Amino acid sequence: MEWLVERLVGLIPLIKENAEKRRELADNALSVISRALNETSLYVQHIQNGGAPDRSREEELARYWSAAAIPVRHLDREFAEMCHYKSELWTSPDNWNPEKLTQYGIDLDSVKQKYTDLLRTA
Repeated sequence: MEWLVERLVGLIPLIKENAEKRRELADNALSVISRALNETSLYVQHIQNGGAPDRSREEELARYWSAAAIPVRHLDREFAEMCHYKSELWTSPDNWNPEKLTQYGIDLDSVKQKYTDLLRTA
């Protein structure tokens, strides 16, 4: 019995280290998603206020969402896929309409909600 207790006590540092690494992964993923969301919201607001489409800014958004998909896959594979589709959206925005955004669950409100949910649980 003593042997078992010693082994379990020896696992405590490993468990703590694993929790810290998971928290760091979550923080990094959330940070990248936050930036992609903020930049996308600003751009969409620009367009809604009558601003002209800006292809270089759309390409930048595609890169933000693509970069977000990578770390978030460790937390939520479905959300990583959503980020991937957001990247595809900004790569070829003419291929996406509001119905398709809703179908893929990547309209801005849905993505913001998923982000908020992940903030609460990660």
